[in-house]
This record gives sequence, structure tokens and C-alpha cells, in this order.
Amino acid sequence: MRVPGIRRLKRTVHRSLRPWRRRRRQRVPGAVILAYHRVASLPLDTCDLATTPERFADHLEVLHDRAEPVSLARCVEGLRSRDLPPRAVAVTFDDGYRDNLLGARPLLEDAKVPATVFVSTGYTGRQEEFWWDALERILMLPGQLPDTLELALPHGSHRWKVPEGSRTPFFWKVHAHLRSLDEGARQEALNQLTRWSGASAVSREHNYPMSESEVRELIRGGLVEVGGHTHRHPVLSSLSREHQRQEIVAGRERLEALTRQKVRFFAYPFGMATDFDRHSVDIVREEGFEAACTIVPGSLDSTNLDPYRLTRYVVRNWTKDEFARELERFFVD
Repeated sequence: MRVPGIRRLKRTVHRSLRPWRRRRRQRVPGAVILAYHRVASLPLDTCDLATTPERFADHLEVLHDRAEPVSLARCVEGLRSRDLPPRAVAVTFDDGYRDNLLGARPLLEDAKVPATVFVSTGYTGRQEEFWWDALERILMLPGQLPDTLELALPHGSHRWKVPEGSRTPFFWKVHAHLRSLDEGARQEALNQLTRWSGASAVSREHNYPMSESEVRELIRGGLVEVGGHTHRHPVLSSLSREHQRQEIVAGRERLEALTRQKVRFFAYPFGMATDFDRHSVDIVREEGFEAACTIVPGSLDSTNLDPYRLTRYVVRNWTKDEFARELERFFVD
């Protein structure tokens, strides 16, 4: 027998369940991974890699107020098990600059925020700048440069007219040609540029990477973990599969020898989608890393997790309010 009003009752029950269903969808564990490079006050920062100590302290305060800071390990584990606190955020650093120890770690300790630092071990202990910092010294610091630059590279010679105004676009044009060279060819190009510009050949100490003892000091106490970032920071997709494996394995082996700890995580150098390939991903998986980070922007959740293509948001030298706004956007994207 048909019960009067049953359709009305069903509609009422359905409407009452909508908020509950919406809450269930929202409870899918999600997270954001932040990618920093440096915590320092620099006289020149052409690559926009540094966050000042004052602003980094502000960022950590915002994270405590508006999110739940977690380690990268906790983030990955929680995404896999669907057991993460709401608005989880993991803090990471790329490259292994000395100021990760001197500038970042004291503030991380004060705020009790864990972090992972991805270290390119070929620079560790060498009192020289990363190549992009050397390029900045050569092209951006001299008061006067010759009118034209002709640079001989393995794939041919290139000629540029040096701009009279801002040199930043010029810097990035040369950078684009150097980034995919092998180490020997890149160093020869930097030598050519030094002779051409008349710039100082002396590396700037504030751009040094960590020494071996500084890497060990960085992880003392367990708040900071180190991860692999290859040996010499190449564009992996420009290398053969075997050369990629050599870079990835050499970086991890040296880090493990330095720290006497298992290196569980990896970050692809440069990190955009064209900077690594399926061979890179396969090698990282085959070599037993638990996860790998890109700098392809995006938030993470348990429904679309690829642990070997973790997305990250690159953080700039934002004010406290700017960082708070960006963080909210990260959780929405």
C-alpha cells in the first residue's frame, strides 16, 4: 500500500544528508608542501630564492595559526593511510645552502616546525657558489659590461646585445643556455663569461653550500631531515637513463655516508615537469626512495596521490599577510 507523503519524506531526508555528505568529501586527507631555498638577507637575489629571517619567522607563525605543520615523512605517510590532521603543511628546502643551517634551523627550532632539506652533494664542502649564483656574480655585479656577448657552447655559438637597462632578462637568457649543460661545459662557459665581463672570479661566501660538518649539524636533534637532490644538480631529463641513475645514487650514497642515516626522500633538481622524465621517476622508485618532490604547483590529497610526483608550492619573500593569503589559496587550489 502506498504511504501518503513518502516522496516528501525522502526529499527531506535527502536534504538533511547533504551537509553530512559534503563534510565526508571534505574529510579526505589533504596537505600542502612548501618549497623554500634560502633564509638570508641578500644584497642581490636575481633568482628570487631567499626569504629573509624576519619574514621566515612570520611564515612559521602563520603556519601555527592557520595550519598544522608536519614533517614530510608524516605528510606522505598520512596521505597514504588517510590519517592526517586538517590543513597539514610540510616545509622543505632545496639545494643545501649554508643559511639553511645558520638562518633557517634556529627559527624552525624556536617554532618547533620540522623540515626536510634536499642537498646536492657535489657542492657540499666546496667553498664555491652554485653555478647560478656564479652567473649572477658575473653578469649582474660589474658596473659596465661590453656591448655584446658571444658565447661558444657545445651546441653552437650565441651572440647577445647587452641591454643598457635592467640586465635581469639578459641573465635569464644566458641561464637558459647553461642549465642543461654538463658540468665541464658549464664551467668552461662560466670561465668565458668571467674573462669577457672582467668580473671577480672569487665566490661570495654568503652563497656557499653547507660543509660536511654543517650537514651533520643540521640534522642533530632530529627536527630536520636531509633528502637526496642528486650529486651535481643536473636537469635529469637531459641525461641518459644510466647517467640519471648515477647522479641520483651518488647523491644519496654520499648523504648517507655523511649522516649515517637512511635517505628516504628525493627532490628533482629544478623540479618542473620538463626537468625530469619517466626514467627519473622509475629510478627513484627502483632505488627505494619513499617519495619524490617536484615544484609543479598543487595541493595534495589521498585520492590523487602519486608519491613520486609530489607537488609543491615555491615560497617567495612574502610579507606575513601575503604569505597568509597565498597559504589560503594553496589549500583551495
